[in-house]
Amino acid sequence: MTRYNLIKGTAFSYTGWVPVPLEGRDPYVRSPVYRQIFAADVLGHHPEVQVYERPDLAWNISAYGIYESGALSKYVVVNYDEWNATTPYERPVQEVALAVPSWVDHVMVKRLTADGASADEGIQWAGQSWSNTDGRLVQSGREKSDCLHASNGMVELKLSSTEVMLVSLARRGQAVC
Repeated sequence: MTRYNLIKGTAFSYTGWVPVPLEGRDPYVRSPVYRQIFAADVLGHHPEVQVYERPDLAWNISAYGIYESGALSKYVVVNYDEWNATTPYERPVQEVALAVPSWVDHVMVKRLTADGASADEGIQWAGQSWSNTDGRLVQSGREKSDCLHASNGMVELKLSSTEVMLVSLARRGQAVC
């Protein structure tokens, strides 16, 4: 990625934060900030990143292999099943099986979660959230991840509706979780 543009505007739905009081609310961070932080963690600092879609999953699940210098290093898994906190039933969870190279011993899973698809509050990336204090982004919470073991070239994941995962692969003996 060589360039990234941010569009400024106080009330636009794609604005990352509202820096001034608006419509009775104090300044606040909006969901696009979390998408931007997530994308930065997915792409990382590696100079040669490629992204390929995995076409073999359920209709409401998308997965993308993230390759660094031609080697699979991560997956991004998205559950497009829309759910909101006002939905009159418990949040559904789907099981997803991903193929991993034979050298993978375990994976580290970080989750982008919210109280639902239309949430503007209660959003977390890997257990952390951000707020707008004195015109600056302030991070709160401790980073959270899950460590799952791979077996026979597969890793089994549980993905809630309206949730996104970053699955980082680890070589045998490599400590990532």
